[in-house]
Amino acid sequence: MNARTSWIVLVVLFVCVSTVTAQDVLFSTEDRFDATDPRGLDGGAEDTYQVRVEEGTLIEVIVRSIDVDTYIAARFPDGGTVENDDYDGRNAGFLRQITTTGTMEIAVSPLFADEEGAYEIIVRQAGPFETISSGDRVNGELIAGLKGRRAARYQLTGRPGTSVVIDLISDDFDAYLQIVDSRGQEYSNDDGGGMFNSRLSYDFSEEETITVVATSLGGDETGRYELSVAERTITVEAEYRGVLAESDERAYDGTLYDVYEYEGSAGSTIGFAVESDDFDTVVYVANPDGTNLGRDDDGGGGTNSRLDVTLPENGTYRIYVVALYGTTGEYRLTIYR
Repeated sequence: MNARTSWIVLVVLFVCVSTVTAQDVLFSTEDRFDATDPRGLDGGAEDTYQVRVEEGTLIEVIVRSIDVDTYIAARFPDGGTVENDDYDGRNAGFLRQITTTGTMEIAVSPLFADEEGAYEIIVRQAGPFETISSGDRVNGELIAGLKGRRAARYQLTGRPGTSVVIDLISDDFDAYLQIVDSRGQEYSNDDGGGMFNSRLSYDFSEEETITVVATSLGGDETGRYELSVAERTITVEAEYRGVLAESDERAYDGTLYDVYEYEGSAGSTIGFAVESDDFDTVVYVANPDGTNLGRDDDGGGGTNSRLDVTLPENGTYRIYVVALYGTTGEYRLTIYR
């Protein structure tokens, strides 16, 4: 848990009933951040809530405010944590599959310690959602008039040992694709599908149902989209083990990076995965002319990166391994098709 969060004995305890319908609100309240609030470790106002959640439910939490840029940190009954700044525009939040019945602890605060203002927090059980299967291609629309984040959610069931690639394409908005697996792990991608389109791959290690979220980068855009799922066979082409060190090359902004080259063919779909126990990874892929083809932060789950792209031309592509916060440490880069 980030040092921003101090768990203060609190305030609100809500016990949900045994039958909850789709999109039912489990807990909501309005409050404000001001000088009378408890202080977080960063010195800013912080309110803490406790909400009872049930195993197997999909929970969405949003902290909305027109006065401040909100921040949220939560701890789940299984010990897992999540932190978020901008889930719905400047509003913080998250979507999480609950794996253990118990109390979810939520700490909310302004992103900047000196901010004050009113906010609303909503905790609700989401779903059930429309189902989608490998080989499907569906068209939908994110529409105006909805309160909060505009998103379409689907459930996808897979068999052990299979892998799928999911594409979200739109001419109307900057596509943003998310996956929440059955253990509550979140994966996300912004521009892995080229231009403003998104692409994520997922490997099923067991039979499970995952949630696929089609939305826009800020969560507030509208327009039509196409979502497709295709099964794919993965073959590892190369694996590298490296270390980001203070002696490595630095970008124009001072960021440390390692770079690798890949000889690619037009039309090939190639994946690049970076994993590290030492730092929060980011992977960039550059076209042969040096322009950006794709970037990913947490598409590999947790703080790992995974980017799947379709190569637009023959040539030498460059893969950059970066630490999100400029830290150092060991990592593994895997290239697969």
